[in-house]
Amino acid sequence: MNTASIEADLLRYVGYGEKRAGGPGDTACGEWLAGELAGLGYAVERQTFSAPFFDAQQADLEMGDVRTPLYPQPIVSPTGPEGVTGPLVRMDSAGRFAGSLDGAIAVVDLAHARWSSLLSPGARDPIRRAFAMERREARLTIQGDGGRRSAFNFVGRMERGKGRWLAISTPRSGWFVCAAERGPGVAVWLDLARWARDALPDYDLAFICNTGHEYEYLGAAEAMKEIAPPPAATRFWLHLGANVAARDWHEAPGKPSPLPSVDSQRFLSISPDLLPLAREVFAGQAGYEAPVSSQVLAAGELVEVIKAGYSPAAGVFGIHRYHHVAEDDARCLNLEATVAAAEGFRRLVSQVAAASA
Repeated sequence: MNTASIEADLLRYVGYGEKRAGGPGDTACGEWLAGELAGLGYAVERQTFSAPFFDAQQADLEMGDVRTPLYPQPIVSPTGPEGVTGPLVRMDSAGRFAGSLDGAIAVVDLAHARWSSLLSPGARDPIRRAFAMERREARLTIQGDGGRRSAFNFVGRMERGKGRWLAISTPRSGWFVCAAERGPGVAVWLDLARWARDALPDYDLAFICNTGHEYEYLGAAEAMKEIAPPPAATRFWLHLGANVAARDWHEAPGKPSPLPSVDSQRFLSISPDLLPLAREVFAGQAGYEAPVSSQVLAAGELVEVIKAGYSPAAGVFGIHRYHHVAEDDARCLNLEATVAAAEGFRRLVSQVAAASA
């Protein structure tokens, strides 16, 4: 196992900055990864599709002398330079509020949690039901350039005429730098691509890299339409999603402090018949040591894989301490845990392949 190579891949991924689908960071990162696979001898095919975007020039909420910066998530309806005004109405995490929401600007207080998507019931339901404090007049201003832009998935294939495929996928995009959300998955994916070329000569290989993840797995759904291998000819699909190996933190009031250990809020979901193997392979790796049946729990892009008919399949998903926020930077990386994960996934893929040959 080349620890130096994995560390270099992690740092290079972080170095591309923000990775919103179709933006400069995402595109440059995709070019790098596609080039790595091409250099290994994989035939690279790209798939282009349209993704939403919004580049904010101004996004804030103003009330009296207080101004709060905002992060508008596409798809966005700009307010224009004059903004929109109305009484500020505060809703609690249960969706309760006092007074009327007519003409108001609603602020929703979400309960403390590791949030991933506004489609999660805890975030969505209060907004649907829509606690007024003072109902003071506020102004919301959102200006910028938005619409849709081109983004690309790609697959690196090594087709040897065997008629049986192993598919390994990972997303690369996200709202911010996504250091630990995406970086370890990308690094393990690259490690497996380098290893599998020579270690698995009896299989056709497909290494798929998706963008558009932040739009409820848009890129994964697109990949299933064009660049994924046929389900009937695919012996195993491994998806390396969020929180493959992130640093854990002491949540000290006001100032979390980093720990050398790995964040255990990572799930390995796998086809039921492979549960005993996964328990053996990942014994001692926090979170992974207790794999779950994909018939009981699946999330993220693994859902798209299963929905498309790929079986057996396995996938990683999770929400680390700084998931989906700007603070997910290089401090959140855990090299030792990433190397251990790569070793484990090599063993898993190798043993599944041997059993299916």
